[in-house]
Amino acid sequence: MNQTGTNRIAPSNGVLVEGRLIVAAPGWHDDRLGRTVCYVVHHGPQGSVGVVLNRCVGPSVAKAIDWLIDGRSDSRRLNQLYVGGPSAGPLVAIHDNVSHAEFQVGDGLCFTASLGKLRDLLAESSEGANLKLVIGQVGWKAGQLDTQLRQGNWYVLPADPRIVFAEHDQMWRRAMRQVGDYYLAMITGCRGVPRRPDYN
Repeated sequence: MNQTGTNRIAPSNGVLVEGRLIVAAPGWHDDRLGRTVCYVVHHGPQGSVGVVLNRCVGPSVAKAIDWLIDGRSDSRRLNQLYVGGPSAGPLVAIHDNVSHAEFQVGDGLCFTASLGKLRDLLAESSEGANLKLVIGQVGWKAGQLDTQLRQGNWYVLPADPRIVFAEHDQMWRRAMRQVGDYYLAMITGCRGVPRRPDYN
C-alpha cells in the first residue's frame, strides 16, 4: 500500500490529515498530547487513530518488549522503543528499509507490524539505522480530532522522514521550525527561508 501526501505544510483547519504528521501547538497544554508529534494512521467520520512518535518507553518496559520480539534483549534497541499512545495497539516498526515494508508512505517512510518481518528487519538493522518501534496508539472519537484542528491545537505537516526519525527530544522543535518556515514564507513570498537571513 502506498500513500503519498502533499508536499506542503497545511494550516490545522480541518484539512485531510490521514497519512500526515500532526504537531501539537505550543500553547496547547494537554497532559497526554502536549508537545507531541503524531502520525495519523486513520481519519474518518467514525473517529481517528494515530501514534505518538516522540515519547520514549521507560527502560524496564523497553527491555520487556525487546525480549518479546525475539527472546533476547539488545541494548541498542532501548532508545528505539516509543509509546504510541495510551490505548492498546500493535507493535509497529517505522523505518526506511523498503525490502521489509508492509506498506510505504511517500518516499522513505515504511511500516512493518508482523512479527516475522519485524524480526528480519531488526536482524538486518545496524546501530544508528532509521528505525522506531512504537507500541500503543491514540484514539479520537468521531469529530474529536476535527474539533482540535479547528481550535488550532494541531499543525499538519507532510510525513517527512527528517522529522519522523529525529531524536525524540528534538523532534517537536524541528517540526515547529518547519511550521514557522511555512508561515514566514507565506508572509514574505519566499519559497525557501534561510536559516541565517542576516547573511542575505
